[in-house]
Amino acid sequence: MDYIKYTITCAPELAEILIAYLGEGAFDSFQETETGLDAYLPVSTPLPSSPPTGRGASLHDDNSITENETIKLAERIEQSKPQNLKTTSGQASLPPGGGDGGGADTAESLLQQLQQQFPFRWTKEFLPAQNWNEIWESNFQPVIVEDFCAVRADFHAPVPGVEHELVINPKMAFGTGHHETTWMCLRALRSLPCRGAHLLDFGCGTGVLAILAARLGAAEVEAVDIEAESYRNTLENSANNGVAQQITARHGTLDAVRGTAFDGILANINRHIILEALPRLKDLLKPGGWLLVSGILEQDGDLVTQSAAGAGFTLQNREQRGNWLCLRFAC
Repeated sequence: MDYIKYTITCAPELAEILIAYLGEGAFDSFQETETGLDAYLPVSTPLPSSPPTGRGASLHDDNSITENETIKLAERIEQSKPQNLKTTSGQASLPPGGGDGGGADTAESLLQQLQQQFPFRWTKEFLPAQNWNEIWESNFQPVIVEDFCAVRADFHAPVPGVEHELVINPKMAFGTGHHETTWMCLRALRSLPCRGAHLLDFGCGTGVLAILAARLGAAEVEAVDIEAESYRNTLENSANNGVAQQITARHGTLDAVRGTAFDGILANINRHIILEALPRLKDLLKPGGWLLVSGILEQDGDLVTQSAAGAGFTLQNREQRGNWLCLRFAC
């Protein structure tokens, strides 16, 4: 697949906030850099004939950013610019016949809206189809969560000195342990009662949380994700880690979940989906069950906590890593 790479220059502390907002658009992956971040937009139809400049304050909508600070994270590396590409701020020459008009229009409108609230600049360039998995493999490094857990790909050497080692090949799915939210969820599982438990992983991505829960003795984990690639990747990773018998993967929303009376639920997704799902998650838990949520920015912590209380949850623990929160509730 071809991509448009948007290179965003901003302060380091702003990068994670922008990722959360941009994840609501058509971008499918991000990479933080020393000067900001790169955002990748899949391309399928021609670019808009008059693209915005990427610097302007020409678009303003007071209601432009009001909900869903979403995080969809995958690791990508920077690509060298194609030889025939001409790039200026907010403009790129693309080969005839490819591109995503609607997607690029929407993405660039979102970027301009965000420029009304945050100081940053952006440029874009066209990336022709490449072997993204091969590129990712060349840059993916193992993730170590204290002495508790290590997450590596199958081409890495084993990681000594940890209780649990997971072999995860994410392909185009999300959740390898690199991002703060997944790291905190992995760490939180160390103190959660998983042995013999019936659990739900809502928004499973690569299945990394479900797999660790199974390794910790969960009797059964139902893992659901709306992305087909995540569903397939969870199946593959569960088998590779020897826990396929304990994990049931499903493709879809919460409506696809077949279990009830779960002992615990993992939900590393985003603020909007979590807020919307709280009543249903409460119904899916047995009395005294626990809910672990992440993918929440620090500034949204109070909103999520208050909404959870309204749904019948009690906050038990709050952890922070960078700008991100991991919250554990009981019902």
